[in-house]
Amino acid sequence: MRPISLRMTAFGPFPGNEQIGFTSLGENPLFLINGPTGAGKTTILDAICFALYGKSTGDEREAAQMRCDLAESGSLTEVEFIFELSGKKYLIQRSPEQVRPKKNRVEEVTVQAPKAKFSELIKGGEERLIVAKRVSEATMEIERLTGLNADQFRQVMVLPQGRFRQLLMAESREREHIFSNLFQTRIYKQLEESLKNRAAAIRKEVEKHNQVCRGILEGAGVESIDAMSEEIKDLTTLKQQLEKDKIEKEKLFLDASSALQNGKIIFEQFEQLAFTKAEQTKLEERKPRILKLRERLQSAESALKLSTVYENANRCRSEKDAALEQENKARQKSLSLKMALEEAEQKLKEIEPISAQLDHLKKEGVQLDAYGARALKLTEALKEKQVAEEEKRKAKKLLETINMELQEVSKTRDSRETELKILQANQAELPGLQLNLKEAKDLLRKRSELEEKQKKITGLNSRLEQMEREGKKLAAVHESVLDDARDLEMRWHQGQAALLAKQLEADQPCPVCGSVEHPEPAISMDAIPTESDLKQAREKEQAAQKQLHDAKVIYFELKRDKENLDAVVDELKTDLAEQAERSHDELMRQHKQLQEKVEDLLKQQNKVDQLIEAVNKIKGEETSKKQKLEETNRRLTEKTAILAAKKAEFESAERELPKEYREPGYLQKRIDETRLSIEKNQQKITEIRKVHQDCMGESKAADAAHMAARDTKEQSGKNLIEAESKWDSFLKDSSFDSESVFLEALLDEEEIRDLKEEIESFEKQVNQTAGALKQQTSALEGKQKPDLAALQEKLAKSNEYKQAAEKAFRETEGRLVQVEAIRKKLEKTESERKKLEEEYSLIGTLSEVANGMTGNKVSLQRFVLSVLLDDVLIEASRRLRLMSKGRYQLLRKEDRAKGGRASGLDLEVEDAYSGKVRPVATLSGGESFMAALAMALGLSDVVQAYAGGIRLDTLFIDEGFGSLDPESLDLAIRTLIDLQSSGRMIGIISHVPDLQEQIATRVEVISTQKGSSIKLVS
Repeated sequence: MRPISLRMTAFGPFPGNEQIGFTSLGENPLFLINGPTGAGKTTILDAICFALYGKSTGDEREAAQMRCDLAESGSLTEVEFIFELSGKKYLIQRSPEQVRPKKNRVEEVTVQAPKAKFSELIKGGEERLIVAKRVSEATMEIERLTGLNADQFRQVMVLPQGRFRQLLMAESREREHIFSNLFQTRIYKQLEESLKNRAAAIRKEVEKHNQVCRGILEGAGVESIDAMSEEIKDLTTLKQQLEKDKIEKEKLFLDASSALQNGKIIFEQFEQLAFTKAEQTKLEERKPRILKLRERLQSAESALKLSTVYENANRCRSEKDAALEQENKARQKSLSLKMALEEAEQKLKEIEPISAQLDHLKKEGVQLDAYGARALKLTEALKEKQVAEEEKRKAKKLLETINMELQEVSKTRDSRETELKILQANQAELPGLQLNLKEAKDLLRKRSELEEKQKKITGLNSRLEQMEREGKKLAAVHESVLDDARDLEMRWHQGQAALLAKQLEADQPCPVCGSVEHPEPAISMDAIPTESDLKQAREKEQAAQKQLHDAKVIYFELKRDKENLDAVVDELKTDLAEQAERSHDELMRQHKQLQEKVEDLLKQQNKVDQLIEAVNKIKGEETSKKQKLEETNRRLTEKTAILAAKKAEFESAERELPKEYREPGYLQKRIDETRLSIEKNQQKITEIRKVHQDCMGESKAADAAHMAARDTKEQSGKNLIEAESKWDSFLKDSSFDSESVFLEALLDEEEIRDLKEEIESFEKQVNQTAGALKQQTSALEGKQKPDLAALQEKLAKSNEYKQAAEKAFRETEGRLVQVEAIRKKLEKTESERKKLEEEYSLIGTLSEVANGMTGNKVSLQRFVLSVLLDDVLIEASRRLRLMSKGRYQLLRKEDRAKGGRASGLDLEVEDAYSGKVRPVATLSGGESFMAALAMALGLSDVVQAYAGGIRLDTLFIDEGFGSLDPESLDLAIRTLIDLQSSGRMIGIISHVPDLQEQIATRVEVISTQKGSSIKLVS
């Protein structure tokens, strides 16, 4: 980042509008910002930091406190900063929350909310707006572009007053955050998390497979795979035995079933023989009746031969009677029709007067038809006039309706557009609220985690106190047991000496010292302990020592866990900052309120789209209504002209028709009456003529029919005489004594057929029964009737045995199949579990290494950053040795940090004078400034050396040079000049007079009673 210009209005001690054009200071300038104490030198850096992040460089003043007290009430506090980054220019304008007078009401004030506008400056003087006014959005965009948040910006680009040591004293965890953003090493952190999550997932799957295996064994009712294999072996043997038994039982069942079936067949044969004998007896009883039927059949057949002659005689009698009756009817009808013909001839004379009246009516009808055509023309003209009047009325009414609809549509459009503007204004707050919601959710999560860790710390403190008390007790017990063991061992040694002394002899050498004199041999007053007693005492002391050691291990593990939790809690408190004092419920309410607002606005987004669509639809409808209104106006004009023409046609037709026929329906009534009279007269004439013609035809036909009927009667009499003579001759020659005997013997063909069938059926049954009886008797010769009950009982028992054998076999086979399936499933699950364990052996190890759970507890990202930090320290040490005249160089501390603190990125300083390495915290104020300056310059060099890194083109230094001696100051200035020549812009805030002499380019801050102002000196 390279500053281009800075404009401050009513900011800090500057009441007016002050502007610094950094480009006017020269290319890659090294410039001094000087002025009296309190004039506002640091305010320039505060303004840059405020414009970018909304905070001051020292973070000691809030944004609302940055307004100048000497500024005019109407002047708004605002900072505008233009800078260049990666070849692009950007403009950020920011104003804090402040009180200002209301427009047109000087005596009243209002609070103006903070605002920020961020845009890209494009060639040609145009701007591409990035953020309109949302403060949080602008800060997010700045952080995204620069890759630095406010704290990191202060540490690597601005060294404010009192903050030199912070760059050096930052812990590994804090330095890791800074470096990961600067060097874009988030991919390593993502790799750590990915490996960690993958390892956890594999562990979870392994446990899941273990649970599945246990569940399978429990479901199978066995304790292990070996027990399952043993059961499969036993079941296989048992299955083979049961299968043999099942086959034997099935054979016995089949034999019993076959015996029963054979018995049933023989039993049925005996039953059939008895039935056949009974049938033969019944047939013998029917023989007398069959003989009578044969005699009846012979008589019927003889009568049947005479039936034709008898029926012919009867037919002739019927025909003669019918002919006589028909001749009587024909004669009566002929006489009746002759009388009707005479009446029709009299009616025929009435036609002449009716025809004269018909001619008169036809003439009158022609005249009325002429008037009807005129009346029809008048009626049509009237209808057309009425239609034209109705169409004009409808067009006028439609015009009024469309006017009202158009007004209603316009009113609806205005209402929807007003509502749309309100919703669109609300939607502008959505991105900021979403960001605030994300921050609130993160705070809530961290707050919950903080409370959880604090609860764990409380529990650990309680356990530590308990373990400390137990440790003291165990230490006292161990001390007591140790004293007892030492005392027992001493008494054992003394006892051994006493035992040796008892074996001493005068003038004989001592086996210990070799002396032949024994002036004071050892004497044991107490009982001498045995080696067993001594061993038990030692074992007791070792057991007490082991208990004490185990308690110490647990105590230190708990203490280490507590230190780790303390570090996490401190980190969470640092992340939460001032939010750490807020309760979980309060943060929850804040999160809920923000979530509800965001959800409401997201719901409103659909409503906005719907309103836009509705407004566009209403506008289209409004245009359509206007077009329809114009069309209706045109049609109304046309209908008015048509109505005038139709009125003229109606008046002309009305003059052509006599007045009496203008009355509605009168003319038509007269025409209908005349037509009806004409039709009646014509119909009457037609009917008279038709009746006369019909009577003539019917009379002639009746005479012919009478003659034919008389001839038929005479012929039927002759036929009857001939037929009766023939019947009498045939009856005399037959076997029947009289006609009555003949009629009694006479049967129809169907009855004769039935008699024949019954006789033939009887004879057939007799023959079949005789043959069957002979065959059945022959088949059962020498056989006895079987006992079916005994055979069925035997079959039932064999079936029970068979079913029991099958059930036992199925149960054993089912259990065997089930156990084998379970074993296969278990083997598959066990195979999958082994694969997962093999995978975990790789992934788990990688995860532990990447996440710093082995060795020096250095994670993958921290290891990568440690390599980068080494590069930074090489460049920093090169400058620090120059500024410290070869005394100091910065080193990275490689030892593991104590407790749960992160390690791998801590700093130490090597003192060439003493030859020792010591913490950077031991440096003096001036030495710390030189080390921090060297660190910042080294960091700038290395960051830019790595592709994709953040380019640090600018460095601001606020004070610190006053702590240097003249020689160190000269070396520091020389270092900065060398850095300037490599393309850096460096600004220094200092009171040191020597700097004013060495640095000609200055930004002078002039202080007066009315406020401060800025003057550029180059």
